[in-house]
Amino acid sequence: VTTANTVTICSGTGPNIALTASTPSSFSWTVGTITGGITGASNGTGSTINQTLTNPSNSAAGTVQYIATPTATTGSCAGEPYTITVTVNPTPTVTTANTVTICSGTGPNIALTASISSSFSWTVGTITGGITGASNGTGSTINQTLTNPSNSAAGTVQ
Repeated sequence: VTTANTVTICSGTGPNIALTASTPSSFSWTVGTITGGITGASNGTGSTINQTLTNPSNSAAGTVQYIATPTATTGSCAGEPYTITVTVNPTPTVTTANTVTICSGTGPNIALTASISSSFSWTVGTITGGITGASNGTGSTINQTLTNPSNSAAGTVQ
């Protein structure tokens, strides 16, 4: 087997490993050691390993070992088993509180945090009470000046 022996993917995707060998071959694979509770791996045959692998953690990576064995198309000689390790990174979850209360004309100063080191983007959802100043953005802090035109009722921005 001449395929790279390591692949890194995100949880919920397939590694799309195109199996290659030094001579034209068919391939079979078995699943070896799994760490981190990764699910979705199974034994198989073919020239591509592309099973959807899921990491149940939102903070730690896990791994799946596929042990691939080539069989030469000419002569049907079996090659040496070859281990390919797939690292399955976790899907982060936001850990920031989901409600903030502010006064009109100020920013919410929301420091975004997640279960693992992450970058952030946001979109504006439902707005009630005619609040202005909210817009889509990116970064680790949401601090847009929000203005409530009412002098008697609160409004919200998602």
